[in-house]
Amino acid sequence: MRKNRENFRILVKNLLAAYKLLCLNEALHDKVGAGRSVYYGDFKEIWDNILVSLEICYWLELAKIYEEQKQNPRYGKIICIHDFFNPNPQLKGFKRKISKVIKIRHKAIAHTDRNVARNFKKFLKKVGLKRTDARPLFERTIIILVEFAKCEKLVRGVKSKFEK
Repeated sequence: MRKNRENFRILVKNLLAAYKLLCLNEALHDKVGAGRSVYYGDFKEIWDNILVSLEICYWLELAKIYEEQKQNPRYGKIICIHDFFNPNPQLKGFKRKISKVIKIRHKAIAHTDRNVARNFKKFLKKVGLKRTDARPLFERTIIILVEFAKCEKLVRGVKSKFEK
């Protein structure tokens, strides 16, 4: 039980870090996004790199949270949502988006698939995942973890961590 509690804390900590990156990305898009600020025009390349880097980080962490255990002995055991319960019933309407997040992680973020690298814009268009898809997916994940933490009495104050 103690290891389970510690693993759950790590999962929540990782989701919280990714959620903060999402919030920062959204705030920066609002404040300095294209055409909204003189800072963007003067430092367009820097801002584009910052915004894309934040986006990559939160998508990567979200993919890791939903990634299932691999059977390959080269990999150690990972901490993911599937360690605690089957989240599929609570994810109606989100499963396709999660698959898209994991696909982007595997083909473009964690690895460089040759076909994807050669036609990255085409790949993103085909996958169809938008930046605006992130918030609802994060919010649903947070709700699921908060409910689970209450039922299992694993960690207190999970919800309040995301409200700050």
